[in-house]
Amino acid sequence: MALSEWGWRYQATANFYLAPTRAWELFAGSIAAFIVHYRGIQANNGLSLLGLAAILFAIFGFDESTPFPSVYALVPVVGVVLLILFAESNTFVARILSAKIFVGIGLISYSAYLWHQPIFSFTRIYLKQVDLPFYIAVSLVFISFFIAILSWRYIEYPFRNKKFLSSSKIFMTSFCSLVIVGGIGLLTMKVGDNFERLLALQLSTSDYVYFGNLDERKFTEDRLYYSLREAKSLVMGSSRVMQISSKMLNGSSINLSVSGASVEDYVAFVGEAVAKLKPQRVFLGADPWLFNKFDGQDRWKSSELLFHHWDRIIKNGEVTSLAPSPLENKYSKYTSLNWAEKLYSTVSLRGGALPIDGSIEDVGKKAYDGAYIYNLEHTMRGQKQIEREFDQILNYSIKSYVHDDVAEARYIDLIKWLKLNHIEVKLILSPYHPKLFERIKTEKPIFLSIEEDYRKLAKELNIEVLGSYDPRNVNCEISEFFDGMHPKNSCVKKIF
Repeated sequence: MALSEWGWRYQATANFYLAPTRAWELFAGSIAAFIVHYRGIQANNGLSLLGLAAILFAIFGFDESTPFPSVYALVPVVGVVLLILFAESNTFVARILSAKIFVGIGLISYSAYLWHQPIFSFTRIYLKQVDLPFYIAVSLVFISFFIAILSWRYIEYPFRNKKFLSSSKIFMTSFCSLVIVGGIGLLTMKVGDNFERLLALQLSTSDYVYFGNLDERKFTEDRLYYSLREAKSLVMGSSRVMQISSKMLNGSSINLSVSGASVEDYVAFVGEAVAKLKPQRVFLGADPWLFNKFDGQDRWKSSELLFHHWDRIIKNGEVTSLAPSPLENKYSKYTSLNWAEKLYSTVSLRGGALPIDGSIEDVGKKAYDGAYIYNLEHTMRGQKQIEREFDQILNYSIKSYVHDDVAEARYIDLIKWLKLNHIEVKLILSPYHPKLFERIKTEKPIFLSIEEDYRKLAKELNIEVLGSYDPRNVNCEISEFFDGMHPKNSCVKKIF
């Protein structure tokens, strides 16, 4: 076999196993080319068995704790290379892989690959479980194979026969398929544009909703548009304070925190919430990136209209505003569900199902008071997995730091405006993971300076600071963190 053909076969298998790791792929490919060029191709039972063993080891030995892509990815790639080079027809491995059952699986493998994804995905959606029970997973595997056999026999195999369909039938079939797919796409797009509103409407009359894969700013706007019970406390910050609940604050509260919050988010949502809910206290998150020009946070633009409205009012120091909220004009047309949303609610696999309680499930939840409940996968993460993300978290929105005077001025104006409205203000410094904070002290001392600046600012404005970036100051332990920057409820309670 020509060397170029060996290279093509290697490339095809390596792309499957090692697509993100081009350097390792080239390295393994070079080894294969060297062997082919200098030794030729020959049957070798030992090396072909070693190749099969390497692939099986990767399948059964690797798990979620295995770094990938990394040098570990070489194991299955080298295994495939050994099979290609040495598993000639007279070898033991070739005889195994030539068995009818493996050849049959190979024939239907692409159909099985296409079918298993929706079958498993829709089952997870319907059951609201990411980790399926073993008996269900095995059943779905057999279902995927059964449907794959049918689709290969009656769709894939016939379509390969040029006499099966004429050119005109192929054209009509393709056209009808495109119309159906396009119609489904338009339906989902129409529903998706207002998905946040649907969820906010559900939560306005429910204790919990399943929460994820949405624009949090749009959702928060929608929450503020629909009816909300008055709350004594308001919480606004990033995901680092998103789990603060009414129970932690010993009284009714609404948490409007959004992931990666910037000062613009604070202005938009605190202003609107104060006008609507009239809280007695406001807890403001004080993240290290809030006054950073290079925080890279521009998600606030989803609520740009609301921000500009309240930015003007807060700068002018108005106690109340006679101007109507921009949300009234923006959402006045939404009086009921449109046909697409009604259809979606009808055919949805979840059927509009709501969580029974606030227990941890495979899907994240949002409580009525805005507190976020992490999903099971996030709560069960091991320390090794958590520590592997430290580098990324260490630089989250603060890889480069240049103080933003405009952002700080807006934050100060907001605090003064709240005090002008006779509202008590408290800052929250959410702690970091103890091991990550040890790195912060040496690699990112700017965090320590930022915390000190917040404390000086609070002293000047005569407001209280709760918590600290240093977990030792609030007695939070390693086990009390979901990851490097999100403390668990037990840790958050200690802040108060």
